[in-house]
Amino acid sequence: FGANNFGQCGVGDYSEVEPAPKLVSWADVQRTPEIVEASLGFRHGLALGSDGGVYAWGKNDNGQLGDGTRDARPALTRVRGALERERCVAVACGLAHSAALTDAGVLYTWGKQRDAKTSTPNAVSADLPDVHGDALAPTQVVVASVDLVDVACSNFHIVALDSSGGCHVAGLERGSRRAVHAPRPLRLPGNAPVLSIASGIDAVAVAT
Repeated sequence: FGANNFGQCGVGDYSEVEPAPKLVSWADVQRTPEIVEASLGFRHGLALGSDGGVYAWGKNDNGQLGDGTRDARPALTRVRGALERERCVAVACGLAHSAALTDAGVLYTWGKQRDAKTSTPNAVSADLPDVHGDALAPTQVVVASVDLVDVACSNFHIVALDSSGGCHVAGLERGSRRAVHAPRPLRLPGNAPVLSIASGIDAVAVAT
């Protein structure tokens, strides 16, 4: 429920407001899975199904739904492409980008990858598939020699946790305006292993 002018409530229409809780709608899904995790961005959302599938809905002007288009979707639609045969275990939404982690520890991202005004990368950006610098479909992000177990997104960056307690970050450092194009290790005092990660609008928190 809430504002829904881009279909971000996932209820199957573009009504301006959904004032009360309402069941979500599904598109092109023969058998609806149980939802085990959900994440919300600015005006889009991701759900992780018990089948390991990733389902997206809402605004899509930067390709944040990962369906190869920029068309908004008012109902939950499976993210396919590189995720077609993957089993995912975690999802995360940024302002206008998205991420999913597979059971093999492989990270995929899609959506907004570059600030149109400054040409500064503001999320994970390796290959930029179109002139806007947006990834319209899931693209693998390589984090060398580690198995990832969790992922979180803020407005303009991404954080990943590996099985050894290492934390890896990429995206836009708002204070310095410096862009980190690919995940790099986050150094903590005493090299303490990280147990869990969380991300806010422009901040990261880790528990050791």
